[in-house]
Amino acid sequence: MTDPIDSNRLRKTLALLQQATGGEELAALAAVRRILDAGGLSLSDLVPVNSIAGTRGDDRTSSPPPSSPFAFKEDFDDFMERKEPGYRARMAAEQAEIARQNAAFRQSVIAKYGSEAAALCPTPLEQAINDACKPLIRVRAGYPDDLDGCNPFLFGGLPARVVAVLKAAVPMPTTLQKAASEVAFWEERDHEIRSIMEGCPIEQRLSLACEARRQMVMDALQYDIRAVSAADAIFRVEFLLNSGTYPTEKELQPALDDLRALAAGEENRQAMVQNHSSATSSVSARRSEVIRLLSHPATATLADREIARQVGVSPQTVGNLRRKLATSG
Repeated sequence: MTDPIDSNRLRKTLALLQQATGGEELAALAAVRRILDAGGLSLSDLVPVNSIAGTRGDDRTSSPPPSSPFAFKEDFDDFMERKEPGYRARMAAEQAEIARQNAAFRQSVIAKYGSEAAALCPTPLEQAINDACKPLIRVRAGYPDDLDGCNPFLFGGLPARVVAVLKAAVPMPTTLQKAASEVAFWEERDHEIRSIMEGCPIEQRLSLACEARRQMVMDALQYDIRAVSAADAIFRVEFLLNSGTYPTEKELQPALDDLRALAAGEENRQAMVQNHSSATSSVSARRSEVIRLLSHPATATLADREIARQVGVSPQTVGNLRRKLATSG
């Protein structure tokens, strides 16, 4: 069974595809394909493949490109209207509500910082990360800026030098809760900046360095930081479930490893408790046997060493118990 299409996300990604260039175009096209794959569709279900922006080389055909930057989106809207009658009206209502919420959030951001300009000024955390990574920023005419050869907005995997600089600039969180708190900060900060810079085509608004930091902390939260309690394991799983996407097998594996490690630790703890209980019971039983022998007329006259040999305790233990019985008797 296929998952339903996230039509709102697909609309946004299609709009990005029309405005993207170079590597951004390839990344946006891959995102469109992932969304369609989840719904059991392909690009050919929307428009002819050769009408998609970015046809190159041997793939060129005589088919004309879209007549406007919005032609591809309009084709998609027509497709969805045929598939789900009333789609256009529903999307218009949803977009109006989103616009209302965005306007309200934008005003709250301005009120929080005092002005639009102040809202766009880096926070102390942003400034520390930007300053540390400034020597690694590479600006090339005609290409997106990158961070030591990597653009974290387009491709995963950060160069080792970037990772080292970011860790040195601000210590990484050491618990799942602290990592989740920092991830929430970056997502909120990104939302704030986008609300002020409305209308820009790029989806993310954090700097390259801050986006790299966000990805590092997210990876630590999802994969690297180990759970030390059942509450931690539950926290990690709940974070994945509340992330708005379906957790992948790779993302679920650390949670499974946590549970296995915690289960093994609990088994060891139970074994230690059981061994301690058995040892305690054994000592108590031997003590009771010594008292029984010392209390019975037929064996009370036996030497301490003999009773100790029979029961398996030290002669000193027998002597101590004999004196206590004599005192209490």
